[in-house]
Amino acid sequence: MNRRQLLHAAIVPLLASYAWAATARRFTVLYPELPAPERDIFGAIREGLQTTISQGGGSIIEHAVTPATTASASTQLITQDSAEAIIALGRIATSLVEQTHPQQPVIAGATELAIPSPSLGGISLVVSPDRVFETLNEVAPRIRRVSVVLSPDRFGWLRPYMERAARARSLTLSIYEARSVAEAASHYFNILRYGNPQTDSLWLLEQGQFVTPDTLPHIIEDAWAARFAIFSSVLAHASEGALFALYMNPGSLGTRLGRIALDAHGKTPALLLDQAPLRAINARTAHHLAGVVDESRIHNFDLVLGDG
Repeated sequence: MNRRQLLHAAIVPLLASYAWAATARRFTVLYPELPAPERDIFGAIREGLQTTISQGGGSIIEHAVTPATTASASTQLITQDSAEAIIALGRIATSLVEQTHPQQPVIAGATELAIPSPSLGGISLVVSPDRVFETLNEVAPRIRRVSVVLSPDRFGWLRPYMERAARARSLTLSIYEARSVAEAASHYFNILRYGNPQTDSLWLLEQGQFVTPDTLPHIIEDAWAARFAIFSSVLAHASEGALFALYMNPGSLGTRLGRIALDAHGKTPALLLDQAPLRAINARTAHHLAGVVDESRIHNFDLVLGDG
């Protein structure tokens, strides 16, 4: 066998192995089994994942999980799939995967995750404060102070990101820590009572802990009476009367998670804040705050609520 034949004999198996690797990329996807409309949201995420990973030469194996799914059952699913990475969608799936301690990288999305995380990559449900303050500056450029009430246990990790984003836009950030609904309600009352509606605003960071179906109507009512700008990280709050809200884009999230999974190559990627949310604005509230809000910016939002 001459030199050319020897070289050919060595290259062919190598190229074949590369071709096999390119077609054999498999990803396990765990997602929650939920009723509509949540089912449709996760369906859009999965569709974005499927499209992106297929375009990258890979395939996905999907498994629905519920609160009744055990860690041992999810371990069996992950083991039998022999995938190169696991994509966990939602709180239930992410919690299950964390309990299994898989060898593969874990890419998580559509759930609130503290950053950074040594065991998880992906995209947290928490929207980047940069995007939040960018939107505030766009629609209400006169606002110079942002107040926020947070639980140090739940959102203490987010504080430096908020402070950095505020400094970048020359905003004054006032953070009030609370450990109970009563303490949070007292902070909300004082912010709305003593703040300057021409320059101050309130950011509602969460749903369910301090901002509940009982407390939200009072916050909205007091803000409306004072012509005080409040904005949120929860879409439903904009429907109820908050000026605007930034929230998850399901289709885009699936695409981004798919790209992260394809680029992982056996290593746990970084866990990121959501840098590409959708934006909703309440046109009625914007009109009510016309002295502070630039109503010409309404058309820049993905969703317009209210009757204008």
